[in-house]
Amino acid sequence: MKKFIVLLLVLVFSSACELSEDAKKKIGDVFDDPPLHDTPDLVYPNKPFCFLEKHIQPQAEISKSIDILFMVDSSGSLREERKSIGEGIDAFLQALPQDIDARIGVMLAHARTLSGRLYRYDKNKPLVLDTNTLSIDEIRSTLKSRMANVVTERETDGGEMGMFSLSRALDEDRLMENQAEGFFREDAALAVVFVADENDICARYPEGVTPVYDPNHKEPAAFKKYCTDVTAETVLEKVQKFKGKLPLLISGIIYNEDSQFPHRGENEIGYGYLKMIELAGGVAIDLAGGQFNQGLENIGTLATKKLNLKTEFPLERDDFEKDTLKVFVDGQAVPFTYKDTINQVNLTDYAGVENSEVTISYCLPDPTMPSPQDPLSISVFRVVSVKSASAVLFVVTSQPTSVQIEISTPKNGATFYSTPTSGLNTEHMITLNQLDPNTEYVVRAIAVNEGGEAIKSKSLTFRTPIDNGSGGLTF
Repeated sequence: MKKFIVLLLVLVFSSACELSEDAKKKIGDVFDDPPLHDTPDLVYPNKPFCFLEKHIQPQAEISKSIDILFMVDSSGSLREERKSIGEGIDAFLQALPQDIDARIGVMLAHARTLSGRLYRYDKNKPLVLDTNTLSIDEIRSTLKSRMANVVTERETDGGEMGMFSLSRALDEDRLMENQAEGFFREDAALAVVFVADENDICARYPEGVTPVYDPNHKEPAAFKKYCTDVTAETVLEKVQKFKGKLPLLISGIIYNEDSQFPHRGENEIGYGYLKMIELAGGVAIDLAGGQFNQGLENIGTLATKKLNLKTEFPLERDDFEKDTLKVFVDGQAVPFTYKDTINQVNLTDYAGVENSEVTISYCLPDPTMPSPQDPLSISVFRVVSVKSASAVLFVVTSQPTSVQIEISTPKNGATFYSTPTSGLNTEHMITLNQLDPNTEYVVRAIAVNEGGEAIKSKSLTFRTPIDNGSGGLTF
């Protein structure tokens, strides 16, 4: 165990499917107990506008127990991939500490009877595969069979509701049932691995993305029936609340934006799963790559890091300038990502060793400095009213400006200009007088700011009514 703890404390994790040669070398190194480091002398930011948040890595493992849940899409199109993933479980387990107490379960991405329940194909095999009671050969053989031989669910287009099933697994009745089988232990870390070749039915698609056509017409009805309160955010919050301060890893073997996958059937990017993985700071392995052993090792490596070191740091403030955010481990700058939706820093590579100091710095906007102005633009230009000899126009600009109106008459090709407004303002109500009745006019606003920068609006067209004493038009 000592060997593995030390090995993993010096591990540099890569979120890509392939580990670097440097990382592979470090995995093979064996050292004595890691030395306690001295806090370095850091150049801290100047106050009052800049702040530091300090965190100390734990002295020992956060947990020696982990529950590993494979949440699988039960569509028939994924059978061979599921079987290969089951065969590759060795790589996952070998990336964990040697004396880890690991238990493995499989659930189907269903919404009805099997939703949120541990699944097994052979009734003579245990629902939970325990490393303390089963050999690696027994676990591999059973998991391979279990992943390959699943039952489908017609209502959910074969079984494509992994987020719903995970949420259902933590409802009181299902949780008691699963814990009675020795899974979802209250003192164990949790690693969830989604396995799917398309989106989760409960996914909210990114703006501009059109869902792949569903020839069975099952997904829209299932979404309406089951997904009202099921999103990546709500499911993650539920899982995080259940695990509390214990390590949690959300991962997936799915298609992503860069996947080179066959566009046949309903194959699709794993929307929903990808969002949940991103929010949780997890790892997504490319289903199209076929490198399932390396991918599972990658997931196991990150799971181990979460067992030993903190990698996620919620921030105390969220009103800082994002380009000032910096993260240091023992005084050295390290790679990280920032999740603005949850105001959290995630370390993506080196996280330090035992007792390492993680320092996060950021700065607020300096209140003594003038706020930068928005680029000059005309956001509103419209006709308010038109009479036989006059018109009223309304203009809104992003900066204080003076405005005049360019007026053209297509009938005779003449162009003339109104008098510029006095003073600099952002809202302008402008009246055009001495217009001809029953005449078409084309107008544009010209705005000029204090520095002399000018901008023109789009053109508007209106026609003055006939002068018959009936009044005018109001828009």
